[in-house]
Amino acid sequence: MRTMIIILALMLPYGAWADTPSASELDKTLKSYRESSALLHKADSFIYARRAYMIARQLYEDKPEELGPIAYTYALAAARYQEPVALEQYEIALKLLKEANGTDSQKLVPILTDAADEAIHRREPEKAYTFTKNAQYLIELHDLSNSFYAARTQMALARQYWNSDEKERAVRHAGIAKQLAARHYHETNYPNHANLLYWHGQIMRWHGDYIESEPSYEKALSILLKREPRSRKVLSIHKHMVAVSHHLANQERLTYHCIEAEKWKNVRGMSYYHWPVFDPSGQTEQMQRVRKGQFIASFTRGADCKARNVVILKAKGITNEEARLILANAYIPPKFQNGTLLSDQLVDQGHFNVY
Repeated sequence: MRTMIIILALMLPYGAWADTPSASELDKTLKSYRESSALLHKADSFIYARRAYMIARQLYEDKPEELGPIAYTYALAAARYQEPVALEQYEIALKLLKEANGTDSQKLVPILTDAADEAIHRREPEKAYTFTKNAQYLIELHDLSNSFYAARTQMALARQYWNSDEKERAVRHAGIAKQLAARHYHETNYPNHANLLYWHGQIMRWHGDYIESEPSYEKALSILLKREPRSRKVLSIHKHMVAVSHHLANQERLTYHCIEAEKWKNVRGMSYYHWPVFDPSGQTEQMQRVRKGQFIASFTRGADCKARNVVILKAKGITNEEARLILANAYIPPKFQNGTLLSDQLVDQGHFNVY
């Protein structure tokens, strides 16, 4: 009997348990959303945005002009909190706002650009392309070709072309995106401006143009450190800049980013690996799945992110000398505790896979 009651409770609509919520309750929830969003509390923002959308669905069931913007708010909060529901919610918001404003409304442009980014992130290429082309159409229709929305659309195309292995087109569109974005930098564009610069750095690095990738990464990092230093993109940029600095032979910047990456991880309780932050040979990169060999080594980690006193204890599928060279040329950050460099940097037995 108890099980039946629980099932019925889950099946009953919200209004069956309470009176229809008021507009003032919605306003209060949206205010809480705005406050948590301003403080970059992504989990709270998501909860308040979802609650606001659930309330709005009851208040504005037949008013797409009222429900659409709140559906969009929920989509944004979900995307920032990395919730998969975001993509579906963008589609719902688009449908509502098309009903309210027409299919050619300028109000659809920001939603389409956000939806395209989310579709790329969720590996939905067909949806990403549809959102992007629709955004481009409206950008041209409303004379927004020099806007920040145009910059974001160009970067969306760049990412899609790269994923389709059309690298030259990707590089061209990424360059256009960066030029357009430079004309429209403003605090209100966070986090989209930082993301655009990050992806420009990514595409340039993948293409081997390290001179172009370096300033984009650095600018994105400066924005993130100012606004959201706990973002995982901060760690990603530090790690990517180790590779960029290696190719540009800039040891000072390389060491800085290597150390900062390890500090970021250590403060957040993630610093327990002795894996290279960057291996120029690529043989220890874990993204590759076919393992060629393994080795065990002892070594001392240095403050310059280099391994010293390397002794290969055991190797399989690779010679001792090959294993030694991998560690000698890789960049392995030193150990920290509570953000402080430890005096003992010895790794007794480091286990490495080779791909």
